Amino acid sequence: MQIPDTTKVDMAIPGWHINGHGESCWNNFNLSYMEGARRTVGEDVEIVWAGTNPLAPSIREMGPAARHDTLNDHWNGWNFHKIVRFHTFSLIFICFSFIYLSSIPGTFLLKRFKEAADMSAKQKQIFDQLSAMFAPEIVNKWEAMVAEWSANPKAPNPYQKPKSHKYHLSEIVSSF
Repeated sequence: MQIPDTTKVDMAIPGWHINGHGESCWNNFNLSYMEGARRTVGEDVEIVWAGTNPLAPSIREMGPAARHDTLNDHWNGWNFHKIVRFHTFSLIFICFSFIYLSSIPGTFLLKRFKEAADMSAKQKQIFDQLSAMFAPEIVNKWEAMVAEWSANPKAPNPYQKPKSHKYHLSEIVSSF
């Protein structure tokens, strides 16, 4: 497999794991906020670590290069077995925003693609219903904020929680 040079790769932190990070990571590396990211099995990297636990007594005695090679060999074996278990590939045809699945059996992938297609339609319907509750100018403003932040990560992050305003007693009293 070769990845084209034009491919853009962004960093993200899987959903369960991000809970252990601070607010800056939640705002900037959350898969939920990344354009093009959908439902993922992003925790697979955490599952693989459990499989490396039996290696600990051996690798702690190794130098950095040997440790690196041993872990790479282990993970490459893990990936090979995962791919072999797919045993049949499901063909996917994408046409006019619809996903058509072939009848070739591929139990794992086929099930995931069907779930993705169903959830995509459901989430679009929910998004449209929610958006209809607001004036079009407001929705356009929000979409422009997200587009600006996606194009320029130094722009204000629209997903960042606003800082709460702490009122002084004198402000509260003067408002009455």
